Amino acid sequence: MHKHFLFLFGFVGICCLNFAQQTDFQRLSAWHTEADAVLGYQRFIANGGDYDTLSPEQVDKLTYQALANYYGPNLPHENFARNHLLALSAYRKKDLTDAVDYVYLALKWANKINNDYCRAAAFRLLADFYYRKGQYDSALHYQIQALVQYQQLNNPTLVGVMMYQIGNLYYDASDYPHALSYLGDFIKADRRHNIKNTLDAYDRIGRIYQYLGKYDLAIGYFEQVATLAQLYNRPQWFSVAKGNVGKTYLLKGKYQEAIPLLETSYFSALKSQDTTLAMVENCALVETYLHLKQPRRATELLERVRHFHLASLKPEAQIAYWHCQYYYEKSIGNFRNALAAYEKYIQLEDSVKNFRAQKQLEQVYTLSRTALQKVENKLNKEKAEAFEDKRNIFLFGSSLLAVFAIFTLFFLVRLNRRLANTNKELKRSEAEIRTKNQLLEKQNQQIAQQTSTLEQLVKERTRELEATIKVLNSRNKDLEQFSYILSHNIRSPIAQIMGLVNLLNFLPTGDPSYKEILFNLQRATNHLDQVIKDLNIIISTRQNFDAIKEKVDMENLIRQVIQGLEANITEAQAVIQYDFSLVPVLYTIKSYLHSILHNLISNAIKYRSEARPCIVAVSADLIDNFCCINVADNGLGIDLEKIDAYKIFGLYQRMHTHVEGKGLGLYMVKTQVESLGGTISVESTPAVGTLFRVMLPL
Repeated sequence: MHKHFLFLFGFVGICCLNFAQQTDFQRLSAWHTEADAVLGYQRFIANGGDYDTLSPEQVDKLTYQALANYYGPNLPHENFARNHLLALSAYRKKDLTDAVDYVYLALKWANKINNDYCRAAAFRLLADFYYRKGQYDSALHYQIQALVQYQQLNNPTLVGVMMYQIGNLYYDASDYPHALSYLGDFIKADRRHNIKNTLDAYDRIGRIYQYLGKYDLAIGYFEQVATLAQLYNRPQWFSVAKGNVGKTYLLKGKYQEAIPLLETSYFSALKSQDTTLAMVENCALVETYLHLKQPRRATELLERVRHFHLASLKPEAQIAYWHCQYYYEKSIGNFRNALAAYEKYIQLEDSVKNFRAQKQLEQVYTLSRTALQKVENKLNKEKAEAFEDKRNIFLFGSSLLAVFAIFTLFFLVRLNRRLANTNKELKRSEAEIRTKNQLLEKQNQQIAQQTSTLEQLVKERTRELEATIKVLNSRNKDLEQFSYILSHNIRSPIAQIMGLVNLLNFLPTGDPSYKEILFNLQRATNHLDQVIKDLNIIISTRQNFDAIKEKVDMENLIRQVIQGLEANITEAQAVIQYDFSLVPVLYTIKSYLHSILHNLISNAIKYRSEARPCIVAVSADLIDNFCCINVADNGLGIDLEKIDAYKIFGLYQRMHTHVEGKGLGLYMVKTQVESLGGTISVESTPAVGTLFRVMLPL
């Protein structure tokens, strides 16, 4: 009896389910013909189709058909398709207010039809909306929800799409490790679903490796972009990729290889009216020609972008321009303009980095404080609703079990379905929490690393500015010295020449004073010629600051110096002693070091004491990271308490006048030592001797 009752009970339930399915089938077959396209769009999404593959014309046509029909509340499939199409259309028209309203309606209907693909499509649109608004925390929240949905649905194509979008978000937030991870996973699973996304992913990975200094990897990804661009007929992508290869060659120091690639990218950008890219490529070309010591060509390239409105360009173009301007002004010796350009470059670069870092901090804080709380509230609410439904149905079934057995079965079946959906949602939410916890931990580590990097960057920028200011101060002193030479050493003989010429105009040729005036005129002219030659020597020394360094054998070099001074040494009967056992080899500019030793030893012999034999001792020691070269003599010495230190190394400054000299040697020594990044100091005692100490970096 009991078995028959259960059989009858089950039979009635099955009949009820068949009736419900038959009703759904009749309702599906009753859709109007003009709604077939909209219903087809819903089926396209519900079966894992990607709406991004539809052309704008197809979206507009489907949206028009959706607007032409009204769907009542009993047609949830059509209502989902209609609102999703309207949200997509509004989003593409940048009407973000309408877009978000429509997408939330689409999400509501997706929940009613209980289709995970439709839910994921709504999450994707919400993520795109918040991404465009710059709200990266909300965008990441919905991107992860869509990613979890597609992973559970085992759809590798759409999983790859979400990997690409999340990787782009991390790239824009300057979180390069996460960006490499997600974009790399996208490329591994890429099936050329959307060639634009593929090209963009390879390009961004290349830019990240370029930023990290891994130039060979960066070139490999840029070349892959160029290959795919040719294969899929994307000429603009091809030129951009070649430009990126050119900029990477510039960073590697391969300047000749970089020029044709950067020129091609520049003209392609002008043709497509992309002034930001044109400015970036042109600035890279300017720096390339400056590295090749072609300032005239660099000036021409700067002039061809003067008409660009700099303030209207993107920050990356403004940063490239000011960095290029700094390098250009520095290369031509205009240090004041170089310093001003450098300050603008640093200000722009630091403001962009600080903005991104602050944005990332806000994202992490919001994500940790709100997103996880929402998921937890959702779980609690669903558990409470499930418990309440169980209790109500149990009470209802207990009171009416005998009379309404069929209805009790119907509600039990409905409850089981709802519980299954709830359990599914719980599992999905738990997966989201795990994913977000992992992301949160990685982001905290990344923020700590970025904070440390920013502090280090500030210190480096401060050191660079201090070094630049030091160089500018040195240049100002040099300019003052040259001004003094021009106003005294050159003006004096010129005034003599002018006065003598005026005298000649008033004297007849046969006057006895005529030859004397001509003799004085020739002497003044020779004096002026000697001053100009001295200036040429100084200028040529300044222009050779970029000479190539090499490994110099110190003993071999000192022998060459002694050989060059052999006549002076023999005449003075001087003894030259040297010891380079502690520093046998020094990496420096050989011609500069030869000139330094030659001048110091020559001065030691010239200003020797007649009261004792001349002895000059040359040696080298290691002090911290410097090579200390000591040149000591037992000559006349200098009273340093009565003489300014600057006068010792100043131009045309002499400490002793009883021997012939111009006061140029020690000035040249100081100039060459400072050009090598070193310093020179002097210790001296009258009638005892002098010690010059030269400190050069290893």
